[in-house]
Amino acid sequence: ILLHSNSPWCCYDSETEVLTKRGFVLFKDVLPDDEIKTLNPATMQAEWQFSTDDLIVYALEDEELISIQSQTVDLFVTPNHNLFLGHKVNVYDMVWNIESAEASYGDPDTYVVTMERDQPVIAHSENFYSKAKYTGNVYCLTVPNHLMLVRRNGKTCFCGNSSGYGVMTKNL
Repeated sequence: ILLHSNSPWCCYDSETEVLTKRGFVLFKDVLPDDEIKTLNPATMQAEWQFSTDDLIVYALEDEELISIQSQTVDLFVTPNHNLFLGHKVNVYDMVWNIESAEASYGDPDTYVVTMERDQPVIAHSENFYSKAKYTGNVYCLTVPNHLMLVRRNGKTCFCGNSSGYGVMTKNL
């Protein structure tokens, strides 16, 4: 675990959990040998992967984070955190993007990937965005697929890597 101040990366708050083979654990409790449930964006299949870097912890004081709330999503992340969001382009087609929370701020009508019976499932998400000040640790983890299954307040979704990945587009 590496402890820093001033987060240049994209991070999760202290209440967010990630799915490991040990079950859902808070980011602060992730072990170096934990396998993380990830989503392969090319195949939209779930896979187990090891993180590629140490867990990085940033201590924030009175910093602005973005809260995203819906019937399927509960996230509290740094503005530069990567989200995996689907946007319908017509009745049959959807485009998936990895985009920052700041860039997607206010987009009320998106789709997310969650898990049901150990299978990825696309869910409609009517998001409510807000900004709030946060003091505490935020946690950064990186996996090769750039997407990991996270949970906050009982709501799960595949969400972006902590390290910068840029924008990725996937047509379905």
